[in-house]
Amino acid sequence: MAANSSNQLAIYERSLEREIDNKEYFLQQVTDALAKLKSSGPDTKLNSDQDLWIEFLGKPMFSPDRSDPIGLSLAFCENRTRLKTSREYLESDSLEPLREILATQESLNQGVQTLTTLLNQRLSENSPQLHDRQQDGPETRNSNLWRILHTLIENFVAIDLCPDGADSDLVAERMQNLMKRLIKRDESLTANDFEGNYSSGLYRLLLRSNCLCKSQDGSHIHLINFLDEF
Repeated sequence: MAANSSNQLAIYERSLEREIDNKEYFLQQVTDALAKLKSSGPDTKLNSDQDLWIEFLGKPMFSPDRSDPIGLSLAFCENRTRLKTSREYLESDSLEPLREILATQESLNQGVQTLTTLLNQRLSENSPQLHDRQQDGPETRNSNLWRILHTLIENFVAIDLCPDGADSDLVAERMQNLMKRLIKRDESLTANDFEGNYSSGLYRLLLRSNCLCKSQDGSHIHLINFLDEF
């Protein structure tokens, strides 16, 4: 096996030397031809001297070996140089920022893993409650929704829209009555019902949220049925 490798290396070296000699010879021929052309005079004389051009064009063109051992040698040297410089870069101190980035990424990955574990744990702990909620009947779910709406209006909407000096509890009660009429699709409800008692802010809020629309004859208002929108 070693003898075979030595023979191949010797063949490669001879081929490389032959290609180098050929290139040196043809480069010398080109140099001599260019020098002869330059010494022949201006371009006008070159254009009229057909014999000189025929002699110049009669030179054989250089055709390198298809295996191109010089190109292979250059490619090998380039790869070896890249390998050396890459090794020097990897062994240098310039990798310290990369190490810091890697440490930060590992810390983030650990944080995400911990968060995922906690979320899965919470999901497993709350699964019985979710199952109980799914088992609730329509009346129970409806009652829960009304209670949520009551809390939302009393603790947030009424307080935010209540002007200074007004009783937020009375404003909340007024808003809850109007919301009940809207939800139950009271056809006698109009925009005028929101005037006074500090409920006009609720009307503007619902209107800007695209939750209200008027009847075709404009006699009353009602909530948009979002089931018809999808």
